[in-house]
Amino acid sequence: AVVSTQSTGDNPNVNKSLRRLIEADYAHIIGSCCVTHQFDLLAEDVGKLTWTKGTLANCNKIVTNVKNHDMILKTFRSYSKLNLLKPGETRFATQFIMLDRLKSCKESLIKTYIDPTLTDSVSNKSDGYKNLFECAKDLVFDPHFWVDVDYLCSILEPIIILLRLSDNSLKIPVGFIGLIYYKYYLFTLKLSNFSFRNRNHKSDMVTLANKRWYELHSPLHSVGFCVHPAYQGYDQHTNQDVWKE
Repeated sequence: AVVSTQSTGDNPNVNKSLRRLIEADYAHIIGSCCVTHQFDLLAEDVGKLTWTKGTLANCNKIVTNVKNHDMILKTFRSYSKLNLLKPGETRFATQFIMLDRLKSCKESLIKTYIDPTLTDSVSNKSDGYKNLFECAKDLVFDPHFWVDVDYLCSILEPIIILLRLSDNSLKIPVGFIGLIYYKYYLFTLKLSNFSFRNRNHKSDMVTLANKRWYELHSPLHSVGFCVHPAYQGYDQHTNQDVWKE
């Protein structure tokens, strides 16, 4: 006979209520949310912070300007083998994907916006067209913009590593539940040691990380960590957070 010990569902409130009902009727079944979705929501949380919105909006301006205008797109493709990517509602980590691809295409973008044939063509366009072009061009040539992109990418990257670890239908690591416990712990350590620009940025990120851990964590993560062979030398028996569950 197969004995179920865990019920996993998506994160809407109706599923949270369902998990609580299952736990109430079946004490041996522990309800938990989708780990991958929680990591994606954490990345989205970062994108909603007041100090990240401007950078993401500026990235979107460049990508939109290139992809929505045939002449600019054609010129860009003459310099780049990669396509720029826009955020999508149904894909994980789309904000990071956009940022990372934009970084990879930096040199191609610079060449695009100084291309003499393109600039001559734009000079004959409407004022609205020229304003959008100049706005994107100013961002591409603004060193502070690229510093902001690097900063945000470095904050998001550890989250994306966690997401990719969990969003792998082809090869789920052995002892995945215990692995998540320790990997998230390492992620919180990285946050503590990361060189944030100011205390508010660090406080915002720690708050978001703690909130998502509270949402996704279940006692099974602690059990998995205790029995995982890779962590047998980590003195789990002295870890109060583990054993209280």
